[in-house]
Amino acid sequence: MRHLMKCGGKALLLFIVSCMVSGCVIKTQTSGVLFCDAANPIYVSNEDLMTEETERQILTHNMVGERLCQWSGKKADGSA
Repeated sequence: MRHLMKCGGKALLLFIVSCMVSGCVIKTQTSGVLFCDAANPIYVSNEDLMTEETERQILTHNMVGERLCQWSGKKADGSA
């Protein structure tokens, strides 16, 4: 029994320690689509009819894009 504890105990201890250490590793997200890769500014015209909530959501979306993706104030056709 002592021999088992000597050899098996060390192996078990090493296994437990390695599991504890590897569990502490923080993995960065490398898969999936990032916001700036998938999103584009939302453009509206004066003829578009929408609720105030929709307007607020579009404004929030575009402001997040400006902050995270450095979107400029240019329109899709290249005019300012």
